[in-house]
Amino acid sequence: MKNKLILKVIGLIAIFLSVTGCDQLSYADTSSDCIIKNMKGVTTDHAANFTYQACREEYPVAKTERALSDAEVKSLTGRAALNLTDEHYSGYIYNGNTNLTVSQITITITAKKSDGGEISKKYLHNLSISPLSRSDFRIEIMPESETIPIIDPFAKKEGKKNQFSASTRIKAGEYTWYISDAIGYL
Repeated sequence: MKNKLILKVIGLIAIFLSVTGCDQLSYADTSSDCIIKNMKGVTTDHAANFTYQACREEYPVAKTERALSDAEVKSLTGRAALNLTDEHYSGYIYNGNTNLTVSQITITITAKKSDGGEISKKYLHNLSISPLSRSDFRIEIMPESETIPIIDPFAKKEGKKNQFSASTRIKAGEYTWYISDAIGYL
């Protein structure tokens, strides 16, 4: 039963390829040529996407990374917060660009100190976010000369006290972040 289904699927794919002209992929010189030659007679989005994907697989395009424009960086959104238990800033980034894969981001994180001052640092993070999708990120941070209060749930049971300098304490809600730069490819 399973073999019959597989044979039917293979037969349908073969018919589809011959109808759309994808059986002649080897006669094209580039991915663009393949797409142009094989889009003749294609009338549905599904068939067009299938043809595009088949040509891209047959003729892979080299990925040339570049810095994203300001408008492309503004299309990167998300949410993030400081995790006080392990000193990581984590969240997700959504890539709102329709034709660009993001491969690296620079996140600027600013911490407001209790004395009114601020500390800003840039963090470089490698990732891969396809167009119109999201990816989680996690960055270890620790501002210089600052302590982040970490509550030890076992401290009272063991008779210990948490110690940190109240004059330089940063609270979780006093962090802000934004994506300052990004790199990607088409």
